[in-house]
Amino acid sequence: MGRPTLVVWACGGLSEALRVLNEEFERSARCRILFTGAATGYLADSLAHRYRGQVDVFVMRTATQRPLYLKKAKKLAWFKLFCASEYVVITPKSNPARIRSIKDLARPGVKVAFSPKAATPESKCILEIVEAAGIKGGFLKNVVKSTDCPRKFLGDVVAGRVHAAIVEKRLACLPHVKGKVKVIPIPLEIAFKGKKCKIKSPFSAALITLTKQPQLAKRYIHFLLRSETARKVMEEYGFVHVKSPRMRQFKRYLAIAKEALVGEVVREFVRTV
Repeated sequence: MGRPTLVVWACGGLSEALRVLNEEFERSARCRILFTGAATGYLADSLAHRYRGQVDVFVMRTATQRPLYLKKAKKLAWFKLFCASEYVVITPKSNPARIRSIKDLARPGVKVAFSPKAATPESKCILEIVEAAGIKGGFLKNVVKSTDCPRKFLGDVVAGRVHAAIVEKRLACLPHVKGKVKVIPIPLEIAFKGKKCKIKSPFSAALITLTKQPQLAKRYIHFLLRSETARKVMEEYGFVHVKSPRMRQFKRYLAIAKEALVGEVVREFVRTV
């Protein structure tokens, strides 16, 4: 008899980290994972209205809108908070413009990169952040590199062609960027003052009603939420894991449905991985 197959869908922003965790889980659980990483909205709409095949676990952006939408469509059994994305300022490693805080991105002469046409959160959330910081006008005036995706300007930051950008920290942890940029934190009260940022920062892990491997799916979610391996990997890739001490502080600012925070987390049919 062959190895069981687990079908996992996930927000594309989680792909790099989840591929590492999927390999670990495949070894320990002696299973095969069929993984798809894409935009949460596209996957959620497909799952709600069109797709009828096997999906066991969906790890999606938001811990309110998307999971509640899928629950209403009777495609989601339950969901739990998994991790959160945080926003930071990145500069070239030498920091030629001497950026010390987000306020400096409005300083005359500072060259900034921005993706105004990128999908949320990379566009609207950034605008919420600079508005909360009181620098929106100066920030937009300083934009010298405009793209439709923040990944497209990361090389310009590394090479020093621009002085700074606001990104999700996960982008600063990509293999071709990590260690080549300086990362400057943004105070949470600024980063999450806006509505979009509060909603879009959390990620949740959900058990899908189309599952054909319910016990294995529960074990996988338990691995993501409870294992030290998952915590370390997610933090290495720039996320705040649900078991990270920092998550207590983040929860105060994020939009998270109560059911994503309470109740038993996959105790039945599960052994610790």
